[in-house]
This record gives sequence, C-alpha cells and structure tokens, in this order.
Amino acid sequence: MRLFIALPVTRRCREQIWGLSQRLQKWDPQARWERPEKLHLTLAFLGEQPDERAAREALSRMKGREFALTFSHLGRFPGERGDVIFLRPQQSPPLMGLQKQLAQEVEQEGIFLEKRPFSPHITLARRGKKEVSWERLPLSPLMLPVRTLSLMESIPSPGGTSYRTLHQIHLEE
Repeated sequence: MRLFIALPVTRRCREQIWGLSQRLQKWDPQARWERPEKLHLTLAFLGEQPDERAAREALSRMKGREFALTFSHLGRFPGERGDVIFLRPQQSPPLMGLQKQLAQEVEQEGIFLEKRPFSPHITLARRGKKEVSWERLPLSPLMLPVRTLSLMESIPSPGGTSYRTLHQIHLEE
C-alpha cells in the first residue's frame, strides 16, 4: 500500500481552488491540472507499506488544536517533464509543529520519512510550462480550516492516481 498522511481540503476551499485552477489554465492549458477531489496538503509521505496498521497507530496518538492556513502564493517545483505548480501557505507555526509531531510518531512505528525539509503545499498541476512565472501571478488569499488529519492510500491506475481515505482523526476545537 502506498500511504501518506494529509490535511484534507474542505468542500468550500476545494471549490475556491478549483475556480483558481480554471483561471490559471489559460496560462498553460497543456499542464495536467489536478481534479478537485484530489486536492490535499501532504504532511508525511509514508511510501510503500505492508498495511495501514503502523500509520493508523501513529495517527491515533496525534494531539493538536484546530487552526487555519492562509494560501496567498503560487509556486513551482522544477521537473524534467515540466514543473509542479502549487499553492503555498503563509508561515504557520501550528502547521510546522503538527508535521514535526507526526514525523516523530511515524518514526516510533518504524516508518522513516524522507530527510528533505517539509515544504507545505497543495499541488494544482503537473507538467507545467517552465516559461510561465507562476510565482508572480496575482492571487487572492484562500483560507483552509485545519480540523482533521487523514491517512490516505494512493492508488495508481492507467487513467491517473486516485486517493482513498483509510482513517481520520479530528483535532481539538
């Protein structure tokens, strides 16, 4: 099973992001724009796991309070076949603390995360044009309430990857 733990995007925020994506598509209609149901912010990519038990156990020990993220910048990760275009949240100590705690909890279960720094984002498109200055395009702030953490399975198929929620926990109000 290919697993990750993510912040789900609320329906309202998903609609706002989808509207933004549709407006951005004029800059690069050939990019692979993510479908609204796939939008999320990955906290920890767990990779291939024999089952979900260890990840579920780690997730069950998570403690934290609800908070909100504000997204006000576009960004890009360079790639050989085109850039990944994403929304980047403003600095958030609660988000960074939550991700750090999660990394510790999954490592206690014997799941070791990549050593690269955590770079929070919501992917909007893949294979984006390198010629577009995505970071300079104007963007109205979007708010994402963070209330739950989700253990997700990534299911590849010829038509593209889909995600399935396996378990969720709710943060304290």
